[in-house]
Amino acid sequence: MVFTLYPMAVALANDHVKPDDRVPLSAMLLVTFGLGASIGPLLSSAMMKLWGASMLYIFMAACSAILVFRVRADAVTGENLVEAAPCSSCRRPVTWPAHRWRQPLTRALMSRQ
Repeated sequence: MVFTLYPMAVALANDHVKPDDRVPLSAMLLVTFGLGASIGPLLSSAMMKLWGASMLYIFMAACSAILVFRVRADAVTGENLVEAAPCSSCRRPVTWPAHRWRQPLTRALMSRQ
């Protein structure tokens, strides 16, 4: 779960910010996640040393709870919501070699389009 937070935060933030503010936003997200990646293990290991190994799970649950309560649907105004991705090549059809279609997973995934 932890490894998916950064990409989800970047996607959500970029969908709700003006295009001119995307570079400063990316810088802020990198600094924020970098600080969290530095301070989080130090804090959790200090808690584990003082109160036992189960504090790792309590620390993760507390961080997740803060994230859930901080990022709510009513906190997102949608003022700068971008409907489509700013990628011109995203609409091109994906072509697959014929031997790829024989794999069941590929057929299932590509039939959803």
